[in-house]
Amino acid sequence: MGPVFLFVALVLVFGAAAVHYRLTVGASSTLDRPATGGGSPPQGLIHETRADPFEPLVRSLSAATVHGVILGLAIGGLGGRAAMRLLFITSSDSVRGLQSDDGFEIGRFDLVATLNLVSLGALIGALGGLIYLAIRRWLPRHRLVRSALCGLGAAMVVGSAIIHADGVDFTALGPLWLAVGLFIMIPGLFGALIPLLVDRTDDPDSWFQRKRLRVAAAPLILLLFPLALIVVIVPLGVTFLGRWMATRNAWLLELWESAQILWAGRVVIGAVGALGTLAVVNDLRALV
Repeated sequence: MGPVFLFVALVLVFGAAAVHYRLTVGASSTLDRPATGGGSPPQGLIHETRADPFEPLVRSLSAATVHGVILGLAIGGLGGRAAMRLLFITSSDSVRGLQSDDGFEIGRFDLVATLNLVSLGALIGALGGLIYLAIRRWLPRHRLVRSALCGLGAAMVVGSAIIHADGVDFTALGPLWLAVGLFIMIPGLFGALIPLLVDRTDDPDSWFQRKRLRVAAAPLILLLFPLALIVVIVPLGVTFLGRWMATRNAWLLELWESAQILWAGRVVIGAVGALGTLAVVNDLRALV
């Protein structure tokens, strides 16, 4: 699925949800609401959204970034390196010296290349933590169920981007079941663990909630590195813009909390997971 198609699909799904909300609920809700001046939120919402609307968001972003980096470094970086080494050991000697699809010389340990892989894993992990933070409101509340669904979804969606029928990684290295299993397990393990760690930081006794805001937000400096900033600037910008708009428009806040948006998000997540699964199945058919 190309990024343009995905963006258009997101706009259509959430746009349809917003129209449905406006036609069925939003119009009457807006008409019945007492005037608060300039479309401001009702007094009951001002305390929650205007008093300090960005502090909870900043704390959550910081927590998601830290845990994403740690898991990405350990599971994606070091775990990915260990997986490639294991596949070299289980493959025939003919693969020695070949260049992998990621530019590594198979059978040769290169410290610089390994550090690059670990750094890339940390960056992708940070992005994964932010993605989880963005979609978790549409996931089941039970943490173990949420963890299982995230693990399965990450395994299929990220696995579909890793597994391919051309190149060296899944044709020369083997056995095939081990290669496929490892590179589905790695994103799946990340997806299963990130909800448990990030959700734990919402508890009042967690480090990210107890510390002063400037201390809790300090890890966000990790996102200021050029490559990381390029990757996360759009989702971060959209998140802050959406929160700012919601604090100044009661209708937008009600729309965001509506059942229509809830189900629109679940439809999108389910569709992405289904497409990722289909892509993995098609790649396996081509490999076999």
